[in-house]
Amino acid sequence: MPITNVVPLFPKVLTQGKLVVNNDVLTKDILSKFEDNKKNNKNETSFFSTDPYLHNELIYKEISDAILNFVNLTTSEIFQYDEITPEISLMWATVSEKNQNIHRHYHPNSLFSGTYYPQHINYAPIRFYTPYRNMLLPRKKETNMFNTHSASFVPTQGDIFLFPSELEHDTDRNNECENRISIAFNIFIRGKFGDDSILSSLTI
Repeated sequence: MPITNVVPLFPKVLTQGKLVVNNDVLTKDILSKFEDNKKNNKNETSFFSTDPYLHNELIYKEISDAILNFVNLTTSEIFQYDEITPEISLMWATVSEKNQNIHRHYHPNSLFSGTYYPQHINYAPIRFYTPYRNMLLPRKKETNMFNTHSASFVPTQGDIFLFPSELEHDTDRNNECENRISIAFNIFIRGKFGDDSILSSLTI
């Protein structure tokens, strides 16, 4: 009996794109914040994070606008959302020195999250984990989208990744001598939700 169809039901969607912004300005400012932090925290061994409100700083307006344009494209063209306005709720930069990694985590109190990569370096991969818990783990002939439990992506300069905030993710160890910089952000949406006919409407 032949298989007539295979349907990936209710997928978690990651969208990837390229942004064109002044990366030199971004990396210079982030590294300046990193160096200032090191002067005051000489024994710090984990990766560095800036404060989470970079989108309120004028120097980050270009990247903030570019991120929101990409989010708007994703929500309108991929998800077909209507009458909503995405906004950046938090945005911060991380710096990982050689041999440092970013632990496994997720981003509560947001709908989408994302990362942007401003450097021309050999980036350590970002890895995402399935939110579904399989109780049986049969051996696999080969790994594919139907049986994998994680997925890794190697960023290059200008890449942006947008994903559901509930997806757990981490990064591999930075094996480069150069510090690894990324800019992370959370997205919330405002607008009209639900439907009056089923008493589920809401405006935020």
